[in-house]
Amino acid sequence: YQRRVRETTSCMLSSLRETADEVQHNIEARAALWGDALIDLHGTLSERTEHLAGELKEAAGTWREKREQLVDDCVDALPPAVRERVDAILEGAEEQMSKMREVLAEKQGAFDEFKMATEGKIKALVERVLLERLEKAFELVGDELKDALKDDDMPVFVERIVERTVDFWLGEIAEEVKLLVLERTRVTSPGWSHGEAVPWCPNPLLKIKAMILYTIDPYDKSVWGTLREPVWWFLFVFAICPVYGVSQVFFILMYSIRDNLDEYQVVDFIFSFKIANFVSAGVVSLVVGAALYVSCSNKSEPNCDTQGPAQHPLFVLDMGLWACQILLLWWAGGQLRYCQKKGAVVIELTEEEQQQKLVDCCGREYHPQVGQRVRKLLIFDLVVFVVCAAVVAYTSFREYDIHEDFEEDWKALAVMYWMRTVYGLLSAPWLVLRMPGIFTLYTHAAPTGYNENGMCVPSATQEERRERKAAAAAEPAAATPGSEVAAGSKSSARVAPEPEGHDIVQVQEIE
Repeated sequence: YQRRVRETTSCMLSSLRETADEVQHNIEARAALWGDALIDLHGTLSERTEHLAGELKEAAGTWREKREQLVDDCVDALPPAVRERVDAILEGAEEQMSKMREVLAEKQGAFDEFKMATEGKIKALVERVLLERLEKAFELVGDELKDALKDDDMPVFVERIVERTVDFWLGEIAEEVKLLVLERTRVTSPGWSHGEAVPWCPNPLLKIKAMILYTIDPYDKSVWGTLREPVWWFLFVFAICPVYGVSQVFFILMYSIRDNLDEYQVVDFIFSFKIANFVSAGVVSLVVGAALYVSCSNKSEPNCDTQGPAQHPLFVLDMGLWACQILLLWWAGGQLRYCQKKGAVVIELTEEEQQQKLVDCCGREYHPQVGQRVRKLLIFDLVVFVVCAAVVAYTSFREYDIHEDFEEDWKALAVMYWMRTVYGLLSAPWLVLRMPGIFTLYTHAAPTGYNENGMCVPSATQEERRERKAAAAAEPAAATPGSEVAAGSKSSARVAPEPEGHDIVQVQEIE
């Protein structure tokens, strides 16, 4: 019985399969016929529709011409008095239409002005509320920090130092947060340009300038990436060389090729000079001077007047260039108020802020708040320089009054050398303020660097640097001959699941 059932079932399945194949074949044939018929019908309807549209367009043009001709004939058939009256009515209607258009334009302009004024008031209100709440939040944070840092047994002067320190750094952080809020609430625009590629011809000096700037201060490399460049170390040796005016000439040339209209570049130049002065004129000069004194004083006949510090022939030239460098440093500090933040977006000013712009006697706009703290440090630097120069002048005149000749002038040169060393060592605070984080909070300067075209642009973030490295690493891989094979293997790997799906369809059909 089971055998008969299986035979009957197989016969029924085979007959059903044959019937299904026939039905599927008939359906496909009829679908092909209907598809061809539909395509022919669509083409016929498209042709007839285009033909009918053309005829209607021609008929409409003909009727328009006839209507215009009929209107002209009717107007010409009217009596002159009626014609003049009709023309006057049409002219009056045209004038009324023009007046209505003018009134509509005025109303639209007034509405747009009202809309912009309302949006501006709403934005100003939101901005003011945000800044007030941020100020209150920072006040609460400051009070909590002060309470956490203070102690009941703490001396009064230490408490005051703690309070002033907390107020100072929270004020700096609040200033940065305020800038972020203004960037989100106001219209902004980029304050920089990437420029164009600089060719070697016709002026190769521009290409050399762009290469030097990109090597010393690249916008797309971190400090550690810059330290890997051998050219950077070569230029760094020139920057810290304390003899023969090499360091002074280097910094003067660097100031001449930098973008002196950017706040960060000028501030970075000032700090770089002071740090290099601390290393070269301070630490290195201290070690070299001490070694020369030990060498010249431990001989049977001391010859410190010829072999001691500051006794080489070009020392006076070295000091002259160093003084020029100091003057250039102060000049750069004075020009800070004319600088712009090319590393940040330009925030649109309100009408009140635009009216508060300051202009000097030459018509140049300046900002007193830009680089204000750096200028205060330069005032401290000026005081130190004046004190050192006064010590040099006093000792020089004193030695001349005692000996009344120039045989002991080497002592004056030695005092000048050691006062320059003291001045360099007193540049240590600049090194502390140049540390990451402290430098940004203290100066509020947006970091910038130079691209391959020698243009001053914002420094790239860590994510942007990673993207550039990944793109640079992908370009050689795409150019290798095996890339096509790899792409083919990847495409075949993507198409590989297709046979499995086809098998599933066949199994479903069998089931």
